[in-house]
Amino acid sequence: MAFPGQIKQNLTNLHVGNPDSIGDHEVDVVQGTGPGGVIVTLFFDKKSSLPVRMVRYGKSPVGRVPVQSDWADYRAVNGIKFPFEYTFSWLDGKQAFKLTDVKTNVAVDAAKFGKP
Repeated sequence: MAFPGQIKQNLTNLHVGNPDSIGDHEVDVVQGTGPGGVIVTLFFDKKSSLPVRMVRYGKSPVGRVPVQSDWADYRAVNGIKFPFEYTFSWLDGKQAFKLTDVKTNVAVDAAKFGKP
């Protein structure tokens, strides 16, 4: 989710696409090229300016392979808008997640990073 906040650092050849809609969201579309020739299309809600979708087209031996990330149900967490619903889709699968709670800057016990 940090990637959309780093568009200018990670993408080149940025251009604006035609306005579109995703569900009940009117969106602005931005497309650019990332490292290794990856094409990235981002969709931002016109009202909130928050990202609602990202489609990455990665190279493969059989052509470009799309991976789609969708974000929804944004809520304020310590003053930061955070999506509580994520959906990741690719050619042969899909995963959806709904968060019930998000905490920032929580201390993690160093023992959790030790070898089992």
